Amino acid sequence: MNKLSRQRPELPPPQEIPCVNLRALKTMLITASCSCGSRHGGVSQPSMYTFNGRAPENTVYQTVNMLRVVVLLAAILTVRAQTTAVNRCTVFSGALPLNVYIEGCETPPCRLPQLQDAVIDIVFRAPRPMQSMTTLATAFLGILPVPYPLGDNAVTCNFIQSSCPVREGEILTYQLKMFIESFMPVGTSASVEFRIVDQNNSAVMCIRVPIQVVAPVSSRSNSTATLQGKI
Repeated sequence: MNKLSRQRPELPPPQEIPCVNLRALKTMLITASCSCGSRHGGVSQPSMYTFNGRAPENTVYQTVNMLRVVVLLAAILTVRAQTTAVNRCTVFSGALPLNVYIEGCETPPCRLPQLQDAVIDIVFRAPRPMQSMTTLATAFLGILPVPYPLGDNAVTCNFIQSSCPVREGEILTYQLKMFIESFMPVGTSASVEFRIVDQNNSAVMCIRVPIQVVAPVSSRSNSTATLQGKI
């Protein structure tokens, strides 16, 4: 009689993940969950045991796919399932990420208060194994490109939920903070391209979004208080 033996199943290679729609993603999760259920009562019972040296390949493959969907869904829900409508870069290269949310902005142009951090949550897929990453920003004032300093925030790996190095196909949740400097006068309108490159300066992702610099929150509060005092 052959004894039961445990064997770690070989994971299939990661597949390309297209643009994400939350409603469709939830449907995929339900479908994957049902497909992995038992014929007896619909309870999911994936087995990691092998018989005669052979693994139940269909069950393992379905389970792995379901787990990938769960990880992707959890990553997107981490940024509260909100989305800012960003565009593909026109000057620099790089694929669009899975999801972008600029705090306080769903429909650009995004109004960014001067002398404060603009907070940008990004979910993207690693296109290849990478040891390190750098974030770069370029503001376009008309047709004039102006590199925008990010300081320590340019070190991408310090602000992802996991750590570097990263694996090909890994889903990364990243938060970028960009301080709106005083040299960007209130009322300035520009388009900004944010991009991430790897240790070889090869493109990882890139987004383009129009912004408008507005007065600092404290200044607006003081103006409101002065106006109310006059009334």
